[in-house]
Amino acid sequence: MATQLLSCPRHTVRRNVPPSTRVKYNNRMTIVAGFVNDNGVFLCADTLTTDGGVTAVYRSKIIPVFLGDGKAFFAFGGDVKFSELAIQRCERMLHRYNGAPRSVAEIAETIRKQWHSAFRESHTQDVYSGDQILCAIHAEANAETALYSSSNQFFARATNNVECIGCGESVARYLMGSRFQSCVTTQRNAFQYAINALGRVKEFMAGSVGGNLTAVNLNHDGSEHIYSQRDIERIERYAGQFDSAARDLLIYFMDHDAPGRFEDEFSRFAAEVNGIRWQWENALAGAAQIEFLPMEIMDAFRKAKPPDPLSTRGDPSHPQPSPE
Repeated sequence: MATQLLSCPRHTVRRNVPPSTRVKYNNRMTIVAGFVNDNGVFLCADTLTTDGGVTAVYRSKIIPVFLGDGKAFFAFGGDVKFSELAIQRCERMLHRYNGAPRSVAEIAETIRKQWHSAFRESHTQDVYSGDQILCAIHAEANAETALYSSSNQFFARATNNVECIGCGESVARYLMGSRFQSCVTTQRNAFQYAINALGRVKEFMAGSVGGNLTAVNLNHDGSEHIYSQRDIERIERYAGQFDSAARDLLIYFMDHDAPGRFEDEFSRFAAEVNGIRWQWENALAGAAQIEFLPMEIMDAFRKAKPPDPLSTRGDPSHPQPSPE
């Protein structure tokens, strides 16, 4: 089976940067997060990659592999060519198996061997690489989905309920805090916290992280929920407004030179947040629940909404070099 990228409305859109504003992009790009939740494993990633460091390429970084006895959803960070070749290598070996249904650990062991071999062939072992993967693995044999992650050539089951890879890893972990590290959250909370955190990473690390976010939950029963762009962008928008208002209030919270100013600003903050909440509830009024897109309708979805080569909605402008 050929490797398939998890579809998104603006998939593999190329946009050449004019020579006068050409930017050297960070070679270590990407933010990918994985959440263990009560219904399975949630994966989310940005879509910005580059060709040679100078051309922005927007594409999915989540690759689903469908097996006769389970599924493996890979999310990669780092060099695109290496990551895709390594994942294809894993896929070929997974499909060669024709025995009894495998457990999660047995599927993971096949991936571990192939990842270890591919990584050692392409990397210096004593230098940490940004070429890493997260993987949600489902096995029908034990009706379980588990989160695995790599660290250089090593690949193992995640010891925390939240894992991140990519250049925005530290920022994302800080924004998500320690709340979900040791406890299993709900699928809805995983979705909301991850989109909020990754949306802020996009804002803080423009040029290294960007594009539309893609998100999927691989469930314990083997089904998958692909989140619509509408629901992702809604959370990015309103969570961003709340975060901006809270940061403004922090300035006055620490100001001891203006007695009474904090109380005034707090009242203003409360009114502003109530307004944001009102807009949020109205935005949800037309959608009784979060919209999921079944995998089988994604091709029709792409045809109905062709890519817009100029669209980078929600991304801050990339910093431009000074003319010399």
